[in-house]
Amino acid sequence: MVAVPSRDSLTLSLVLSLRGQVELALYIHWVDKNMIRLPGFSMMIFLTTILLATLTPLISVIYDPSKPYKVLKRRTIQHTPPGEEVRILVCIRNKKSVPSLVNLLEVTYPTLQNPLSVYAFHLVELIGRANPVFIDHDNDPDPDDLYIRFPDSEAIRNALILYQENRDESVKLHFFTALAAKRTMFQDVCKLALNSKATIIILPLDRQYDGEMGTAEQWGGGQTLNTEVLSHAPCSVGLLIDKAHRWHLPLTRCSGGTTSHDFIVLFLGGPDSRECLAYADHMVANPNVSLTLVRFLSSNPEGDDERQKKLDDGLVTWFWVKNEANERVIYREVVVKDGADTAAAIKAMAEEKFYHLWIVGRKQGINESLLEGLSTWTDNQEELGIIGDYVSSSDFVDADSVLVVQKQILRV
Repeated sequence: MVAVPSRDSLTLSLVLSLRGQVELALYIHWVDKNMIRLPGFSMMIFLTTILLATLTPLISVIYDPSKPYKVLKRRTIQHTPPGEEVRILVCIRNKKSVPSLVNLLEVTYPTLQNPLSVYAFHLVELIGRANPVFIDHDNDPDPDDLYIRFPDSEAIRNALILYQENRDESVKLHFFTALAAKRTMFQDVCKLALNSKATIIILPLDRQYDGEMGTAEQWGGGQTLNTEVLSHAPCSVGLLIDKAHRWHLPLTRCSGGTTSHDFIVLFLGGPDSRECLAYADHMVANPNVSLTLVRFLSSNPEGDDERQKKLDDGLVTWFWVKNEANERVIYREVVVKDGADTAAAIKAMAEEKFYHLWIVGRKQGINESLLEGLSTWTDNQEELGIIGDYVSSSDFVDADSVLVVQKQILRV
């Protein structure tokens, strides 16, 4: 007996009851062979139309495609106990995105005490009517014809294996490849994140500039892979925007603890900002990284969520007490009254010092007064959030990369 929930069984039966091109071709064949006449053919076409018009909306009401990815357990960096391995799912489209992804893994600073489990997922778009394919390279190390058809896959895997070998036993690597249509890629990503118990999904996003306008390079038209993953992910999500392509592979660890990279966290409050700070806490353990934490406070506290503000205060205080004696960590507070002040403060920080990586929260829990008036300045705020889009597209903010983080959204 197959243990399928009754709701899913009903959905499956309705899907199997649908009629399409095969049935229409069969009806035409029957007419050609004089097995049915035109009145019978017209009746069958009418019934097919009625079935499609009735069952299609009914299926969309009964079946929730995001249901399999709903989890009740926290899968975030903030809720990962110290000493437990951090599981990161990195999505790779081509060789171009590998250097920035590897460098992000490196500055996360995996050690034997805080190991990293990396699930590298190479996504290949299917064109035509070919069947989708999912390959687990741990179980199928040399899939037939894959490297011949997609040479990037072998190059990507070799680069990641080289990175793993240079990190001893602090990094565990699992490599996967999926051949799928653009509209269903997010399902493969969310399913792998669910099965691997990933803490965060990293999606690379390139910025291409046309004159003064910056546009995000999309993985698919309309609803992009990024948007769908952000909506359905069973864990936290990070969008990594590579602005300058200045990072090289591999990023070596400097000797003597010399600081070589300056990072900045823009803390505007809310769950996403707290997840940013939790991720940054892992990076601070890297002796080659210096970090500036900037907390934005509104001059008009009426828009603050008191519960969220208490959570923000607790995490920021914990982070500062932990790193107060660390000379590589700087903490600042900025009081602003609206979005124009926020943008001006960010611009001043960018002019004051060059930061290799900017880390910002996407949009959850931010006091609206901090963003007032900024929505008209950005074009891609739905995907990156207002501040994330401003930092990644602004000519005033010169940086190698920008990491926009969304904390896991618990869905019931």
